[in-house]
Amino acid sequence: MGRALAETFPEAADLFERSSAILGGRFLDVVFSAEAEELRDTRVTQPAVFLVSTAAAEALRSLGVNPSGAAGHSLGEYSALVASGVLAFEDGLRIVQERARLMSECAARSKGAMAAILGMPLEELEALVAETGRTCPVEIANINSPEQVVVSGEETSVEKFSAIALEKGAKKAVKLKVSGAFHSALMSPVSDELARLFEQYRFSPPRVPFVSNVTADFVREPGEIKRLLAEQVRRPVLWNASMNRFIDSGSSLFVEVGPGRVLKGLMRRINSSGARVFSAGEPDALRKSAQEILELQRQSVS
Repeated sequence: MGRALAETFPEAADLFERSSAILGGRFLDVVFSAEAEELRDTRVTQPAVFLVSTAAAEALRSLGVNPSGAAGHSLGEYSALVASGVLAFEDGLRIVQERARLMSECAARSKGAMAAILGMPLEELEALVAETGRTCPVEIANINSPEQVVVSGEETSVEKFSAIALEKGAKKAVKLKVSGAFHSALMSPVSDELARLFEQYRFSPPRVPFVSNVTADFVREPGEIKRLLAEQVRRPVLWNASMNRFIDSGSSLFVEVGPGRVLKGLMRRINSSGARVFSAGEPDALRKSAQEILELQRQSVS
């Protein structure tokens, strides 16, 4: 993961090199191998995804594509904050490294789980969460699209709730390969620790509009960004609403920056007609996306 970026773009290679001073030289060997069991450990996964996403954003900049707004899904908020000028790269990496450690330790204590519930309207799912609160308490963790909502809680509760949701009409319930009940009250100790951690770092006003996971709205004041970022780990990710906030403000072109195409798929469900979505993870896709984006920008100007 990220090896091709580092070999192709000097700007990306520079970030990988700078990361070694913080994470250790062996870290890149684990990331580049991609198959190593260690990469599945959230203490490695989080810094790796942050690093590759930020490197991809720098590669895009080198090709002339600069963001006019930024948002990130859960962990992705940190690379979005770097892209929008709120956090310096090294500060973001150090924070993510500590966030990963805190979440891993909290997950080991709480034995939580998460599951994606597909094909059940949000209103019905919210009512079901309230209805089953005594027998199998779960919380809504991610509202990813009109058709996909993730629930979070203790493992047995998530399993019971998933079975009930299927009985009540959900098309599918998929247990996620995660180590804990992220974006739920079980992560409250992490939220408190992060709030204290952020006070050690400088957060600047964003240079481009930034939308928070917690509020699905634009946030400009550094202190408020800190508060919401600490809350994020125990609050739902309002991704569907966040993307619609950009669309309502006039945005129609979106780029998923970093490994994978999950967010591109979600955007097709959020807005299947008006939004154009590009992927920018591997060099070939990144170059192709950059060419198409720049051409669209030229056409809009002319």
